[in-house]
Amino acid sequence: MKKITLSVFILLSLAFAIAKGGQTTLISGSDSKSEIKTIGKTNSRQIPEISARMGLQTNQTNIAFYTEDFSGGIPSAWSNVDVAGNGVIWTATTTGAANTDTLSTLGTSAANGYIIFDCDGAGSGAGPSNGVLTSSAIDCSGKPFIVLGLNEYFFQYASSTGVISVSNDSTNWTEIYHAEAGLLNNEATDNPNAIDFDISAVAGNQATVYIRFEYTGNWEFYWMIDDLTLSEPPSVNASIVNIPFEFTGCSLSATYPVTVEIKNLGSTPMTNFDITYIADGGIPVTEIFSGTINFYESALYTFTSNADFSTAGYHQIDAYIGIAGDADLTNDTLSNASISYNSIDLTSGPYTMGFESSEDFTAYTIAYPDGNSGTFDISPFYTHSGSACLRKVETIVPDDKWVFTQCVDILSGGTHTLTYYYKNFDLTDMCRLETYIGASNSVADMTTLIVQDPLPVDTGYQQSSSVISVPPGTYTIGFHFYSTAGTSSLFIDDISIDFNNRINENIAAPLISVYPNPTNGKLNIQNKNTDYKNFTVSVINSIGSVVIVKNFESLSDETIDLSGHPAGIYLVKVQSASTTVSESIVLIE
Repeated sequence: MKKITLSVFILLSLAFAIAKGGQTTLISGSDSKSEIKTIGKTNSRQIPEISARMGLQTNQTNIAFYTEDFSGGIPSAWSNVDVAGNGVIWTATTTGAANTDTLSTLGTSAANGYIIFDCDGAGSGAGPSNGVLTSSAIDCSGKPFIVLGLNEYFFQYASSTGVISVSNDSTNWTEIYHAEAGLLNNEATDNPNAIDFDISAVAGNQATVYIRFEYTGNWEFYWMIDDLTLSEPPSVNASIVNIPFEFTGCSLSATYPVTVEIKNLGSTPMTNFDITYIADGGIPVTEIFSGTINFYESALYTFTSNADFSTAGYHQIDAYIGIAGDADLTNDTLSNASISYNSIDLTSGPYTMGFESSEDFTAYTIAYPDGNSGTFDISPFYTHSGSACLRKVETIVPDDKWVFTQCVDILSGGTHTLTYYYKNFDLTDMCRLETYIGASNSVADMTTLIVQDPLPVDTGYQQSSSVISVPPGTYTIGFHFYSTAGTSSLFIDDISIDFNNRINENIAAPLISVYPNPTNGKLNIQNKNTDYKNFTVSVINSIGSVVIVKNFESLSDETIDLSGHPAGIYLVKVQSASTTVSESIVLIE
């Protein structure tokens, strides 16, 4: 399962997708650890989005003793076998795959040629493909430590695989890498993805070393490879490869534990060296790593001194390592950033979200257990109100997807109401929608069902309004989109959550009622206790503006007319010297 953030604040790239229900702009989320990929070329299988993973940058201080950049094509001494027998094999190219995707020339020698297994170009009628490309023997004698490096671009679809194996006898093979590992459907690696591996256990001091590339698929996508090297590492080369840093819970911390991942890219074991972090540009914190990290091993180090990230907003961690004789200082420093959010606690009025450009939905997150990413966007089409809504795009496979709100504070002593509007684009293969509440933005924590919305009988917007009844605490609302088959687009708009606790300040308050709810304009206020006098009735809209104020010397049965006001959530306050009742109502068109 992968989770992403709906974010305009950290938006680095925009792309366009075409799917049933209109064309719209996709929003890609990112932080300093992840990358932005634009939309892939849409073909008959509808590629809604390509997202990718980070690859470890190849160690530039290694001394290469073998290189192959495929500028002359696939070497004639290499073995190129069509195992499946369907005529699809590895080829050399400068123009890329059949759908025009190419290996990036940024940081590669792709401009002078590279190799590809283009399963997509074989077409739907080719059947299963299995291509095995094996190098000729490479002499690694006298070299105990060996690093294999290359640039790649692997695009995953369905069940395709890309495996790199190493052998010293061309019979017994050791798998060292699976290109598809960790990728979901319609996801790809970085382009290019620079990767390297320690193959010393198989290749060290061996006179005959073979590298094998094997792709399997059935009209899926492709695997591109370039700049193959075998090299020897320097004696000392320390690297910080990761700073795990992302706010995923609801509470901000004044004692955030800072952790860094360190990797030894040198042949000499590393021990007793300085490691430093700086939080938000503050005072450096330096401690000593006293453990031992061997060649190409990694270790996590958590500082004993914590960082203070208790204020909502942008936070950054800079970390660096200090070790004598380091051959490459460029990989000794790393930065990572994250954005933290206060939970929503609007005691003066309801919370609303219409996904408009003026609204902040950067804390909303998406999860897709079904493995089909990129299937949500912010759409300017088919809105309930305003100029935008959230859309789950049409799919050709079953749906199991989630959208989570940011954290919300559920107050004690009363009830809250969740209201939103949803519509299916058509009535064929409709997507189901249900809403949960849980402790965090995790599918596993969505333990309490709020409502399971009925399938509509038309393609208009349907209103869903439900009471939230949970113990006081901080929660996340989760919208679950699900089906057992491919489904039409589903739109959701104008989410409102009433955080105005219906506080009954004394026993007289239950004697005051406001109805009907929802209402199409006329609102009745009934007071069953005539002992209370001099009431003020205020109606407040979703942005906190008072739209109606009326004073009553005595209040029994009165009518407030909201006709002419926009549809949405309103707070009605009935106040006297001795009691106050706050009630959220929904005005419908």
